[in-house]
Formats: sequence, structure tokens, C-alpha cells
Amino acid sequence: MAIPRPKILTAFTVPTGGYSVDIQHGVAFGTSATITVPAGTYFLSGDDRDDDLYAVFGKLVETQIKTTYITASVYFSPNFDDDNPRSLIYVGGMGSGGNFRIDWTTGTELADVFGWDNTTTTEFAGVSNGGPENSDYQHGYGWYANEDGLLRDDTVEPIDIPNSPQSISPSGYVKTQHIASRFTYRMQLQFLKRDLTFSRGVSYGEESKYPYSRNKGLECWFREAKKGTRFRVYRQGKFSTDTASFSATASANTTNTITISSTTFPIDPQQFKGAFVYQRDTSGGSTAIFDSFYIESHTATVLTVADHHRTAFNIGTSNPFYIIDGTYETYVLDLSQTSQFAPTELPNIDRYDFEINMLRYES
Repeated sequence: MAIPRPKILTAFTVPTGGYSVDIQHGVAFGTSATITVPAGTYFLSGDDRDDDLYAVFGKLVETQIKTTYITASVYFSPNFDDDNPRSLIYVGGMGSGGNFRIDWTTGTELADVFGWDNTTTTEFAGVSNGGPENSDYQHGYGWYANEDGLLRDDTVEPIDIPNSPQSISPSGYVKTQHIASRFTYRMQLQFLKRDLTFSRGVSYGEESKYPYSRNKGLECWFREAKKGTRFRVYRQGKFSTDTASFSATASANTTNTITISSTTFPIDPQQFKGAFVYQRDTSGGSTAIFDSFYIESHTATVLTVADHHRTAFNIGTSNPFYIIDGTYETYVLDLSQTSQFAPTELPNIDRYDFEINMLRYES
């Protein structure tokens, strides 16, 4: 099993009215449209569910440009080759001389969360396939361990703390009244570099201050978490062939199923329910594009995956796919235990330890 590299994804809320950005496509970029992400709570997960901001935005963009380029497809995801993932966009199938542009100056909120400079545009001109192109910065609302060994200790699974008053009589009779349980979790991070730790009081999406990088420091997460914002903790946050727990080649696909015939999936219990299908594809250019799907359930031979935007047809039947055990729990910060952001420096080497105490989120 690969060494865990945890990641934390923080909920991002789009308010009533949504967040919008303008795009242009077609001859001489002559067709304009406004893409509006509807109000809701999202995560920058790249798992293709309906609360995945990448999937929601990518589907809206693809639907619009297909009014001009009917065979166009849009890949929009974290760049899983990046230790601190930037957003990645690739537009394929526009045909000879295709044009596509996102004007981030008209949608600064979305630019900031996806990691693009909100004074610029992303433009593909006169090409059938545009990109892949990376954002200027790491995407917001995510923290990534970018080295092995940064997770010193955790409780592996949430700890059940019962609220159960109990009385014992002098003769030894016991009465217990179980009222409820709450679940806690503790994660101890160690040996973090300074730029992975601090932001000098800057939140996600805001301009960084020297010497720190935009959206990268754990302090950005803390500034959201201290408000009571919920977040997901993934014990294994690195997507690669090295962290995969299973690999196979599909024998057939539908929009949301992947079938194998040469081996079987363990099903007692469903070992991969809640994990991720992952495939890296370099056909789009020198930078890879990615298909990643959340596994909703499976039998011994068939995976059923989320398909808000991408479809499992993209996995194909010629190249292997991988399963990453990226299951997660959702928490809020336990401010009674972690009341301030005060990492401890390892003496004189500019590396930092920090313990996070959490309460499992109950909706």
C-alpha cells in the first residue's frame, strides 16, 4: 500500500444568483455566451458528481460550445500530475480552425476559485483541439500533502464518543442510557515546508503575499474551517498509478458502467465503493488529461460510476484504468481542541508540525 498523502477539500458555496463568466467561440470568436454556475455547495474534487465544481462548470461550457462545434468535448479537472494541483482545461473536437475563449475578467469569483489570473483570458484560436492548459495557480479550497511522510499519525477511522449516562448500584447492577454518539477524528501533520503551511493571513482566492503561493498554505484552509465550513479529509489524496490499489482494462463501457472480464472485483464487502476510477491520457498533448469517476457501487465485474459530465465510455477498452482508494469523511473543525492556527516549528529547520482535531459533519 502506498504511503498516504492526505488532502483536504473545503466546501465552496455559490450564493443565490450563481457565479457567471463569459465565453466566446465560433468564427472570429463571434458567438458569445454567459456561463452561470447555479447556487449550491460544491467541492473541487474532480470526481464527476453533481457537487463537483469541475464537472458542473465543464458540462455547462461543453453544452454551450456544442451549439457551434457539435462534436466538441471539454475536459476540466484538477491536474493530477501536479503535487499542488492547478486546474486543467482541454477542449477537443472543434474541427479545423476552432476558436474558444474564457474571459476570466468577467467572472473573477470563478477565476479565483479555479486558480486563474482574473485579469486574463484562456484562449484557443484556430485549432481543432485546444490545450491542455493549466491555471496560473493551485486551485482554491484544497490543501495537498506534496511529499511522502507528512502524515505523522491519524485515528484512521472516526472515533465513536458515546453520550451514555451510566449508574451502578452498590450491589453491582448497571443501568445505561444511550442518548447519542458523536464522532471525532485527529490528524497530525509533520515536517511541512513553510509555503505548505502559512499564507500570512490570506484566504483562498486572494492575492498571495511574499514568500507564499496563492491557495497553497494550510492557513487558507484554517481561515475557512474556523467559520464552521465543512471539509472533506482524504487519507490518500494522491492520484497516480503508484497509489492505485487495483488495475484492469475494461472489456465494455456504458455512460456510467465499466465492465471487466479478465478478473473480478472483491465484493464482500464492496471494496471499491466510494473509491475512484482514474485514467491518465496524453492524447491531448504533452500535458496529460484525466478521467476520474467516483465509484457509486459495483458487482464482481461491473463498476457503476458517477457521470454528471464525463462518461465511462472515455475509459475505453485498450488502456488500463486504475482504482484509487480515495475514500473520505466530512468534518468540521473542533474549535475546542484546535482553537488557533499555531504550527510548531521543528527547531531551526523551517519545517512545521500541526495537529487538527475534527468533529464529523452531521447534516
